[in-house]
Amino acid sequence: MPNESEDTSLSKEPNEIDAFSGGYKRSGERRPALVFLRGELLAVPIPLERNEVTLGRALDADVRINDARASRLHARITTECDEATGEARYSLTDLDSTNGTILNGRPVTRAFLADGDKFEIGEQLIRFEMLDEIDREFQRQIHRLLVHDDLTGARRPAPRLNRCLSVS
Repeated sequence: MPNESEDTSLSKEPNEIDAFSGGYKRSGERRPALVFLRGELLAVPIPLERNEVTLGRALDADVRINDARASRLHARITTECDEATGEARYSLTDLDSTNGTILNGRPVTRAFLADGDKFEIGEQLIRFEMLDEIDREFQRQIHRLLVHDDLTGARRPAPRLNRCLSVS
C-alpha cells in the first residue's frame, strides 16, 4: 500500500491535451483527408485543402502515387457545394484510367465520397476520412511509428501486406 505522500498517478507532459477531463473541446472542425492503407504512404494523412485534387503517377499529380498500375492522371477528388444543405461534399472521378478506380469494392466513373469510404488506385488502398486535429495527429504518429525505428534511428522499409487479405 503506497504512502499518502507517494503520488502513484500517471503524469502527463504540460502540453498534452486531456481529452477525458473536458479540457479538450471538439471544435467541430473536421476536414477531409486521404489515409493510405497500403503502400509506401501507409497511414499518412494527406489533407484535401484544394477544391480539386488529382491523384496519379505523373509528377504534376497533386497526390503522387508510385504504382505501376496507376495511370499518370488516374482520378480526381472535387469539392462541391450541396445546394440543398449548403454543406461541402466530395466527388471521386476516374479520369479514364487504364485499370479503373474501385470504390468500396465496385468500379466507379464518378461517385460521392462518405467518411470512411475506401477506394483503390492500382495496388494502393486509400480511405477518405473527415479528421479533426486529434485524428490527424494520431495518423501522423502511427505513420512515424511504422517508418522510424526509435532504437536505431533508421527508416524502416515499407511494410508488405498480404494481397489475400480482404478489406471491409
